[in-house]
Amino acid sequence: MIPAPTAAPVLQPEQLSFLFEARAASAVLAACLDLGVFDRLDKGPVDPVTLARDCGIREETAPALLSALTSLGLAETDQRGGFVGVTADLKWFLELLRRYDSFTDGLRHRPEVSVDAPPGADVAFGRTVGPLASVCKPAIGEATKQLTGSGARVLDLGAGAAPWSLALAEADPQVTVTAVDLPAVLPVTRQAVAAAGREGQFHLVENDIFRVALDDDAFDLVILGNICHLFDESTNRRLLRRVANWVAPSGTVAIIDFVPNERRDGPRLVTLFGAELVGRVPSGQLYPFSSYAGWLRESGFERIDRTELSANPPITLVRARLA
Repeated sequence: MIPAPTAAPVLQPEQLSFLFEARAASAVLAACLDLGVFDRLDKGPVDPVTLARDCGIREETAPALLSALTSLGLAETDQRGGFVGVTADLKWFLELLRRYDSFTDGLRHRPEVSVDAPPGADVAFGRTVGPLASVCKPAIGEATKQLTGSGARVLDLGAGAAPWSLALAEADPQVTVTAVDLPAVLPVTRQAVAAAGREGQFHLVENDIFRVALDDDAFDLVILGNICHLFDESTNRRLLRRVANWVAPSGTVAIIDFVPNERRDGPRLVTLFGAELVGRVPSGQLYPFSSYAGWLRESGFERIDRTELSANPPITLVRARLA
């Protein structure tokens, strides 16, 4: 007997709606960037006719475009019926979105990377660490709550804009932070620290985290924030062995990153970030909790746990203590 054909899986309406919105929003955003619509909105209130004239678009399309931007929260109407931009945070965010401009090429071709240049050594990467810190803002409060009391001597490896260590320094004036990052990134760290008025609590070190010389047992807490996803498994093992030398007895290592589930098929935002990451950084990928737990045990850490710091974006803290 010939078995009956199995019905093909069908996408659910909510899946179709998400895909439609994702593609449509992407197209609207790209068009507004190309046509200078956001720049025009930043200059002051504008009506559809004026927007069409100033941005070179068809007059009949301008009202619908402005309505779409309003629905995305990127424009709003003023008391006179004109439209103004709600884009104060958009320009820094665009530095992250620009990564997807080369997404297709990244899937096809391995990027040319100098053997001597670690991930993050280029100027373009330096421009994204500030935006990434802002994206992580919803997780900072819970991270500070979880890590406060870990000790006064903090090492922030690959500090970037230092969102995690800055929050700890602000919560406790006794905290001192050694922040290490590459020449292309450390100016961002310096600017962030100065803006927070915490220069007296920070010592900035311009170096590669795999080459920097630090004293053994010198730190109560070592932070690895959005760093491990830049490296392959063997490199992360090597990094955690170095960290184990720097952590004082009973000290803590805190890995903060986008952590997928064990099947690596969710959360959705994490997997989408991961797809772009591997095209841009040949050595990089996102790792599930089991990978981190295994590497930490190999390096002599114990009492390994995880805390979900925020749901949107989904950011995880993996914490362990030195045996």
